Amino acid sequence: LDCLVVWGTISEARTEVDGPRTGVFYPDWQYQSGTCLEDGNEPLYMKKNDVWLFSSLEGCCSRFYSGWNFNKCMNVRGSGLWFVDHMNEKCVTDCKDENGGTCGGLANPLSDRLYSDPKSCCESELAYRFKDLCEAESLQSNCYAGTGKFYSGGVGGGEYCVRDCDPASGDSTCGGLVEESYVMLHDSAEACCRAEYQWIDVELCTVRSNQTRLEKYWPDKTNSKCYKDSENPTVDLSVQIFDTASECCKVGIFWLSESECL
Repeated sequence: LDCLVVWGTISEARTEVDGPRTGVFYPDWQYQSGTCLEDGNEPLYMKKNDVWLFSSLEGCCSRFYSGWNFNKCMNVRGSGLWFVDHMNEKCVTDCKDENGGTCGGLANPLSDRLYSDPKSCCESELAYRFKDLCEAESLQSNCYAGTGKFYSGGVGGGEYCVRDCDPASGDSTCGGLVEESYVMLHDSAEACCRAEYQWIDVELCTVRSNQTRLEKYWPDKTNSKCYKDSENPTVDLSVQIFDTASECCKVGIFWLSESECL
């Protein structure tokens, strides 16, 4: 397959825990495992007050681990929900690393907030990242090709607008996948040029962004000549553009006659 989404394997919810089974469940405050234990090692104060003790894992989890934590409490091998991996700037699944795929290890029940999907995790925990790319990287998907919209090429050192797509695709208009949320996206090259490159002629900026040809003229004042951009593209993008060679000579190379200019 050319396009894959990789998922980890997540255990089914378990209604019992490993080790000795006493039939009495208590919240694991000591080791902060995020679940209730049934190993007979509950602290003395819990043994003296049965408000801490339950005959089922579900009852104990419902009482002491509410919300998203309930799912984690019922399944000590991972809840299957999502939490942020700040080091790798993406979100991962709450399941053991050895399960592979999107698993990022077991979430810390005290410090890791859990989410139902990677997109909401990215939006809340990694707001500075472009959410679509963050989601795709979290899912380990090679399907994401960018939005196809245009953004300022200045983000990557370019001189005109480029598209949000991977240059490896072979599309020369691609400037790379947008990674940061602050980058402004535009629906077209023209809209991007008007917003991001106001000092460049809109048509010139648009054709450079779209990698097409401009059948108009520009004045080379150093050599006192007017050139057709489609035949001799200007390097100076701030140059004035004219519809005809005659107009280019008359305005741009006004110190020479039209015959000398062309």
